[in-house]
Amino acid sequence: GNMSDVRIVTGEAVYTENFSVPTAPLGDYSESTPAPEPAPAPAQTIARWVVVGAYLDDDNGSNSGSVYVYDTNNLSAQPTKLTAFDAAESDYFGYSVAATADKIVVGAINDDDNGSNSGAVYVYDANDISAQPTKLTAFDAAESDYFSWTVTTTSDKIFVSTIHDDDNGSNSGAVYVYDANNLSAQPT
Repeated sequence: GNMSDVRIVTGEAVYTENFSVPTAPLGDYSESTPAPEPAPAPAQTIARWVVVGAYLDDDNGSNSGSVYVYDTNNLSAQPTKLTAFDAAESDYFGYSVAATADKIVVGAINDDDNGSNSGAVYVYDANDISAQPTKLTAFDAAESDYFSWTVTTTSDKIFVSTIHDDDNGSNSGAVYVYDANNLSAQPT
């Protein structure tokens, strides 16, 4: 496939990442069986927020982490930089990120509130990102669960994975589903 360079300039550092862009379906093709033409790119919906995790940022201790929030209505503006209100060294705040029109979700896989590397998630009101976020931790958290390994969100749900949850066997993992409109409710 083709390689594209994407540069994100945060004001403090420049991050460059290569992304592979497939140009044709995989397969074994010869001159007698040419590869099919690439499919057109699907329609894209531009979200209001671009959220970039910088989990190795050192503002609040080595690898405490941070997140840059860009407003797609004004990408030339300086992004808003978020750090955890209770940041600590090696929390990896920003390891995982997700956003909707009204929520910004940030994972900190090494947060230690419920044991070393138990993990946490911070949920920001995207319309007031200067307000203190809601912090979520797993109700059954344990050391080295890495809660927030991945996060994703829809308008009404927040999904948080933990890769080393042991409820169904050693390091079997789990996904917690939160009601995005009632973060105090126990997840399913």
